[in-house]
Amino acid sequence: MKTKTIKIACFQTNSSEEALQNMTVLDDLFKSLSNEQVDMVFLPECVAIFTDSKKKLEVFFKNIYQRFIDFFSYQAKNNNIYIFVGSIPYKKANGKFLNRSIIFDKKGKIIEIYDKIN
Repeated sequence: MKTKTIKIACFQTNSSEEALQNMTVLDDLFKSLSNEQVDMVFLPECVAIFTDSKKKLEVFFKNIYQRFIDFFSYQAKNNNIYIFVGSIPYKKANGKFLNRSIIFDKKGKIIEIYDKIN
């Protein structure tokens, strides 16, 4: 039986409270893949924003969350890779925040979501 080799990239980031700045860092990391044949990229938890400020999380979810979803979708499709997002903040209908892990397929579609409730 022939075994298929899968190439994985793990991006290590030092996310800050500045979500758009974090997106710029991620964009540069994805650009570095241009010469590599990678099948899947793993991103860390709190990759979009790292803060314990509820006010900043509110602003992120209201104004920037969807931009990150679109960004990850574009990167998956553009680079023909799967992307595992360790976590980004998500606000539930009841107003509580949680960390959400997301997997994007090579077409940029979300194929799995896991909400971390602890």
